[in-house]
Amino acid sequence: MKNFLLICAILFLSVRAYTQKADSSYYEAPPEVVSYLKPITIEAGRYYYGNKKLSASGMGYALEIPLSELNDPDVSQRFKNYKTARVVGQVFAFLPLLYVLSTNRGFAKNEFWIVYGISFGGILGSDLIGKAQLRKGIERYNLRVERNKLGLSIQSLPNQSVAFGLGLSRSF
Repeated sequence: MKNFLLICAILFLSVRAYTQKADSSYYEAPPEVVSYLKPITIEAGRYYYGNKKLSASGMGYALEIPLSELNDPDVSQRFKNYKTARVVGQVFAFLPLLYVLSTNRGFAKNEFWIVYGISFGGILGSDLIGKAQLRKGIERYNLRVERNKLGLSIQSLPNQSVAFGLGLSRSF
C-alpha cells in the first residue's frame, strides 16, 4: 500500500511539474498550416471564403487557390476529382449534338430522346459526384485550418484537496 501511495505521489508531482506554468499550461498544435488561411463555408449553395462571397460563375474553381495553399494531398485529390467530374459532365452535354451531327440520313426521334436522356443522366450524375467530392475536400480543409488549444490545470484547494481542469478551445 505504501508503494502504491508513493508511486501515485511521484506521478502526481511529475505531472504537476511538467504541465503547470504559473496557473495552467496550454498545448497548441504545431503550426503546420499557413496562418492566413480562412475557413470555407457553404450557405444556400454559395461558397464563402472567410466572409467574402465567391463569384457565381465557376464557384468551385474560385476555391482552387485556398485549397491548393493548404498542400494537403487529400484536399488536392478531392479538388482534382471535382474538376474531372465537371469535364465528364461537359462531355455528356455534347452527346446529343454528336448524335445529330453523326447521322447523315436523319435521325429517329426515339433514338434521339434516348441519347438525350443518357446525356441528362450523365450530366446530373457527374455534377452530384463532383459536388460531393468538393464538399468532402472543403470539410477536410476546414478541419486542417482550425487551430486547437488544449489546456490542463491542477490546483490545490484550501481544504487540502486537488482540483483538476481540462479544456479544449477551437478557433479559426
